[in-house]
Amino acid sequence: MQAYAKAVHEGTHTPGYIRDLSTAGCFIAFTQPLAAETGGELIVRVIAEHDPSLPPFTLRLAVRWARSDGLWFCVGGEVGGGEDGTGSPEFARLLAYYAGEA
Repeated sequence: MQAYAKAVHEGTHTPGYIRDLSTAGCFIAFTQPLAAETGGELIVRVIAEHDPSLPPFTLRLAVRWARSDGLWFCVGGEVGGGEDGTGSPEFARLLAYYAGEA
């Protein structure tokens, strides 16, 4: 489903936007190229500005693809899980918000 939450790459502070969400992961469009490769990992800080009840959270993505499409550097990834602060419960809330269930 389409989404427009802000995302900031943790290592470089490069801003971007989550453009698409699914239960498995998301697609993020960044304003600058990143050192993201298929099979690697990307850690982003998600800011759900449209849902003020959801505080910013960290999301760990397993990179499935990365490419430049002219203006944006796009990354598609699978969401990591666990209790180590990767953001899975918050990601579920973000999904629910954009699905209209929040």
